[in-house]
Amino acid sequence: QLVESGLVTPSELQTGKAEFAAPDAIAQRVMRPEDAIAAPLMTTNYLHPADAPPRFTAGDRVRAINRHPRGHTREPQYIRGHVGVVHDYYGAQVFPDLSAQGITEGRHLYSVRFEARELWGESANAKSAVYVDMWEDYLEPEA
Repeated sequence: QLVESGLVTPSELQTGKAEFAAPDAIAQRVMRPEDAIAAPLMTTNYLHPADAPPRFTAGDRVRAINRHPRGHTREPQYIRGHVGVVHDYYGAQVFPDLSAQGITEGRHLYSVRFEARELWGESANAKSAVYVDMWEDYLEPEA
């Protein structure tokens, strides 16, 4: 999508390094807000059925499991062991921890709200929170 939109060249995408071009060429590759609507939309569908029904619903208090797996995980370390509240359910989607190994399995995905004070203590703003998209494998019911 980046190559198709002209934001990067195939070489830049492969090497991770910008190619230096003439100033007028660079100006042509700058995306303006009004151009964003014309950018190609993501066409990949990550919905994938799960083997079991979802364990949680909106309003459930959950704890992010404090674990440190080897390999890929999308569970942020700063929320592990902390309690949050399920805000929304997105359905079963491809589980990225397994997808990174070439295995396509559906797992339930939730939006979980963590209060700032839960994460960073009493010095955090009492009116702030962080919403984290979390797969069911990362969550357990709050005891």
